[in-house]
Amino acid sequence: SSAVVELWAAEVAGAYGREVSRVLKELDPHHLNLGVRFAGDAPDPVLKALGPSCDVISLNYYRRGGPVSFRHLQRIHELSGQKPLMITEFSWRAQQNRSGLRNSRGSNVTVSTQSERADRCRKYLESLLSTPFVLGYHYFMLFDQSPGGRTFDGEDSNYGLVDLKDREYTELAGTLREMNGKAFALHAASQALPPRPHSSPTTA
Repeated sequence: SSAVVELWAAEVAGAYGREVSRVLKELDPHHLNLGVRFAGDAPDPVLKALGPSCDVISLNYYRRGGPVSFRHLQRIHELSGQKPLMITEFSWRAQQNRSGLRNSRGSNVTVSTQSERADRCRKYLESLLSTPFVLGYHYFMLFDQSPGGRTFDGEDSNYGLVDLKDREYTELAGTLREMNGKAFALHAASQALPPRPHSSPTTA
């Protein structure tokens, strides 16, 4: 059953986390352990098992509509033992772009125009920076992908802050500059979220 699969995944995750943590503390004790960089989410038992081994829970978190889901992030925060979160990928891609990209492969965060990319980014960061347990974020990516697709998976998306001729997408880049400048103030004003209702624990 899926419950048994999740519990086995938790056993593997826990063993992996403990071993990686041990090695990192031995070889590089002065840096944070950022975890495994989840692709948006993980089963509850896996989050519980891996949380104690990490200093930070990192995850890629794409939101086509813009604002983040507070409840989703809070769930990960609580299940991991109240570890802080770092968003290691987020982005949007526009059909209107200067690199001739079709956006046929990759995360489906497609909008029509560059203005929409900037608007979604502003809404995303306004909501993310209002989340007290999020400690950082990393936009994906600096430059557009090739129209022929990435070598290993064919991804051909307008994720870039610049096009393939190194020309800036001014609306999106301007929004990121603006929000980065406001980041400390917005985060300092964030307030703790109310407790999230918990479902019954998974059992084998």
